[in-house]
Amino acid sequence: MDFNLLQRNECTMSKLAVGGIASALVQHGAKALRDPTLPITLVEGSLEEEIPIAHDDSMFTVRGQANIAVFNSPSDADPAGLFGPPLAPVTPADDPSVAERVDDFRVRPPITFAADSAWLVYRTSADMKVTGSFEARDFGVASTGKANMSVIFHDYRCHKASESVLEALAGDILGARFVLCESDIRLLGEGDALAMEVTGTLSGSVSLEWSDVLTSHIGILSKFLKDGEDFGVDLRTSLRAQCAFSIRDHFLIVFTRVGEKEIALRISKSAREERTADVAAGVVVGFANDEQVEEVGKALLEGLLGMGLEQIEGLLKAPSLEALNEGDRQIVERLLARLRLEDAQERVAALAKRIEELKSETIDTVRKAAQEKVKFAIDFEYSRIETNDTVLEASIDLAGRQEQFSSFHRAALTLSFDSILKLGPAHGVTIHRFLRQETTKVKKSWGVSLSLGDVFAMGGKSWNVRERKLTTRRDHAHIASRYCFLAVNGYTGQWGDDTYEWKTTLAAKSRSWTDGMNPPAASLDYSLHLLMQYHEAVASGRDIGRLVDLGVLWGMVPVDGTGDARKRLAGTVKGRRDVEFSFHVTLDDSAFRLLLKLLAAGDARSFGFALGRAVPWSNESGRSDPRVRQALYGELWQEYLQDPGMSARTLANKAYATVKGYRRSGSAGRLSRLERDELAGLAGAERQMKHWWTVGELARINPGTQRRWSKMVRGAERLDQAISRGGSHEEVEAATDLMCKGWEHAFHLRALGAYLISTFRPHASLWTAVNRTLRVECPDGDEHVTLNLSSS
Repeated sequence: MDFNLLQRNECTMSKLAVGGIASALVQHGAKALRDPTLPITLVEGSLEEEIPIAHDDSMFTVRGQANIAVFNSPSDADPAGLFGPPLAPVTPADDPSVAERVDDFRVRPPITFAADSAWLVYRTSADMKVTGSFEARDFGVASTGKANMSVIFHDYRCHKASESVLEALAGDILGARFVLCESDIRLLGEGDALAMEVTGTLSGSVSLEWSDVLTSHIGILSKFLKDGEDFGVDLRTSLRAQCAFSIRDHFLIVFTRVGEKEIALRISKSAREERTADVAAGVVVGFANDEQVEEVGKALLEGLLGMGLEQIEGLLKAPSLEALNEGDRQIVERLLARLRLEDAQERVAALAKRIEELKSETIDTVRKAAQEKVKFAIDFEYSRIETNDTVLEASIDLAGRQEQFSSFHRAALTLSFDSILKLGPAHGVTIHRFLRQETTKVKKSWGVSLSLGDVFAMGGKSWNVRERKLTTRRDHAHIASRYCFLAVNGYTGQWGDDTYEWKTTLAAKSRSWTDGMNPPAASLDYSLHLLMQYHEAVASGRDIGRLVDLGVLWGMVPVDGTGDARKRLAGTVKGRRDVEFSFHVTLDDSAFRLLLKLLAAGDARSFGFALGRAVPWSNESGRSDPRVRQALYGELWQEYLQDPGMSARTLANKAYATVKGYRRSGSAGRLSRLERDELAGLAGAERQMKHWWTVGELARINPGTQRRWSKMVRGAERLDQAISRGGSHEEVEAATDLMCKGWEHAFHLRALGAYLISTFRPHASLWTAVNRTLRVECPDGDEHVTLNLSSS
């Protein structure tokens, strides 16, 4: 590339604003360059005259902002990253490969500080004008010459630290130097550098708004009203769809002198493309009159109490708990526990008083919310980010190689990495480092929310993230690669002041570099992490029971240790607010590979039993012990998994018959009268599918359980075969997407954890590879209380 610097005799740094240079010389001209009182930015101004640099029908015009900086300390911050102290080595004794991974893309400054030297750095900005066929992509940016693009030229000049500012400036401003000119690079001195930095951006967005599209969603709120009524006033709907994109390219080309005959090159290039989409629907509704407010208040209160007010008021006519039959007494005791009145005197009277208070409070709350409007929304968000990072470090021996250097120079300026690699040692070129990393990150989220002004909010959002990285390392003749893939699924929900989150993370990472560009699936290190996390504003006794039950399911609490675990948790959180409970299960590589083989076998019995144990806990007979839940529901779930045509209603009928006919076996003894009454009530609930925690309703609100299980099995089989038969790393992504279908709902995730624990517990050698932790955290004044109930 035969660039010509036009009007070379006029291209001097004296073209900077004279006032800027004059002021700097008056203030600092007599100081030595090593003087610590010198400011890093010595001169900042504008070029008085343009400096044109032409090639064929393209033209750079150097104009606008310019500055002169002084670097005389290893702590001086260089925004271009070309000057600084040497990088500290990273050599962890336990895993040397970690040092290699950390070191890959760390920027090594081509100019390192020396105590006897100081540097003046000249920076000028440029516009690129295109008059013919030349396009900006020839310089590696994604947009045409008319797009938003900035070019900065850097000239680093090394001086003796004892030299004065005046002496150094006087010699430097005799001629401008640019990386585009071969002769300027050939004449670089020891410690000098020439560089060009280019940034190009392109962005845009599209936004749509529709009205009267989602009116049908009003039906979700109609359950608060009497049959046949509607809201009557102030109904507005909106749908917003917005898409955006942005593309950014950045590269930095640096030439430095290495010894008498060698020129070093470093290129760092980063390209980023981002696409986002957002669709949101909103409904704003006002209430027509106070009767509607009272109806909504009644519905919310019944939801809080878990049953109808008429039924509760009938029970509260009894003079005492002892006057009620066993079934009614259990209902009242549940209400007492729910409202935290277990220790109250005259418990029936206290319950009646509290419910009357709640009636008034709820109606007042809803009336205020009606004034502030009820808001219902559905949101979907999508983003995709692709990045491509490249680092090349090479050098060329100039001895007798003018033509080769011209090719080397041209290939560098046009970012033709393949051309540089092809030059090879025969042309005096040595490749010291060439790395390219391609990263793709995709995130999707969707959810529903309902809020009553600032008084109450509920809702949740599901989301998943997929991130892949493929890094390649090359020299003249050899290619190696490394791969990393993460699949994260999660959900975040809110009910009033309480929040809930679950997340799964499946990771596959190369242990080290692999020959070629296609790391095999067998060379990867796998792990799986399950998380369930609860934030309770105030943790009740029932909350503790439910959480300890999850600890039993996930192997943190022994089945015969639930009483002690409840006491420890209750003692930790007593009197404290904003308590966070988190449950973690982590499988290392060996345990995960065994899990693949077990899942691939498609054992519906084992996973059906896990679904049975995972049925939600309550303090009544049939639900308080996971072993009893497995006995009641395990074979039902097995049958459900094996029969894709079975409906949720059919499953509910089978659950009714099973629970109604349940008898203890072995030495467990006979059921007490209380247990029989409770199981009779449970059987009735199962048949009616009245509550979300009944088996039939669980099947309905977790749709496609059979299909999801089948996909998880197929995904495990596919990944297991890829590992055992030398398959590509690309199989990991396809197999993972199938497997993740099996744990996209909280109930399925509970079951997966229960399945893992029951599967690995009998294998002593693998049991230690399954880490299980229950962590409790809560504030205590200025301190923070943390309890690890169990870990391994």
